[in-house]
Amino acid sequence: MHPAHGIGSKANKKPRRQRLGSSPRLEGGVTLYADSDWQTSPARLAESGLRTGDVAEYPIHKNQPHLRSDNVKRPASPAKNKASTIPAPQPTEAYLLQANQPTLELHRPRDILLILDLNGTLLHRMNRSKSQHFVARPHTREFLQHLLSRFSVMIWSSATPTSVTAMCRKLFSKEQRGLLVAEWARDKLGLTPQQYNQKVQVYKQLERVWDSDAIATSHPQHSAGGRWDQTNTILLDDSALKASAQPYNHISVPEFKGVRESESEKSVFNQVVGYLEAITLQRDVSSFIRKDPFEVADGWNAVDPSG
Repeated sequence: MHPAHGIGSKANKKPRRQRLGSSPRLEGGVTLYADSDWQTSPARLAESGLRTGDVAEYPIHKNQPHLRSDNVKRPASPAKNKASTIPAPQPTEAYLLQANQPTLELHRPRDILLILDLNGTLLHRMNRSKSQHFVARPHTREFLQHLLSRFSVMIWSSATPTSVTAMCRKLFSKEQRGLLVAEWARDKLGLTPQQYNQKVQVYKQLERVWDSDAIATSHPQHSAGGRWDQTNTILLDDSALKASAQPYNHISVPEFKGVRESESEKSVFNQVVGYLEAITLQRDVSSFIRKDPFEVADGWNAVDPSG
C-alpha cells in the first residue's frame, strides 16, 4: 500500500509532531527513543506511462535460504589481527556515463530497491560480542514501517550472518521481517576466508545485488521484464567508502554512535524520507544523487501538504 498524501521536497517547513516525552525506554534489549510522533507523507502524483506497482510481500521462507546469508558456523566476529588491505573498487566508465545523464522527473513514483546498512546507520551496537544489545537511532521503528510500505527493502551489513540475524530479530517485528527482500551479511561481500576473519575495509558492490537471481524476482514488475539496476537502487549507509563502486547510488547519513547529538541528528530519518520521496520521481536515481546529493540540514523534509 502506498499512502497518497504528500511529497518530499526541500523546504524549511517542519513536519507536524505530537510530543510524547524525551526519555528513552528499553524494549527487548533495544533502547528506543520516543521524543516525538514521527509522521511522513509519501509522494503520490497522478498521470504517467511509467509502470509502477505496490511493494509486494516477499516473506523469506525456510525453502528460500538464498535470501538470507548463510548461518553456517563461522567466527563470532572478524579477528583483530593485522588486516590485509583491499583496494577500493572504482566506478566503471559505463556507470559514470549513465550517472552523468540529465535528470528527468516523472509524473508518478517508480519502484525502488532500498538497501539498508545496520550498525552506524539504523543502530549502534554497544557490544559487538552481543549483537542483540544495541541502541536504535531515534525514530527507527517509524522509519522502517514507512519504508516497508513504500519500497522494496533489503538489509546488507558487514557483520557476520549470526550477528545480522540477531539484530534483525530485535529490530523488526515478525511481520516486518517477512516483508524484507533479503538479509545479507559479511559472507555476501566477496571476501577471501582470510579477509572474512580479519577486520578489513569492505565494499558493498551493487553488481552483486543486481546479478542475484533471487533478488531479481522481488521486483514488482519482474514478470514484465522489470529489474533492479543503477537507475532504481539506493544504498543507505553511514560509510561513503563502502559505496566506492557506485557512489551515486548511495545516500550517506552521519554515523550513529548511540547518543543524541543535535536536533538535526534527531530528524535524520525524516530528512531521508523527504529526499527519498523526491528521488522516487526520477528516471535515474544515480543522475539525481550525482547532481543533488543528500546532506543533513539541507532542507529535505517529509512535507505535510495540509499545512
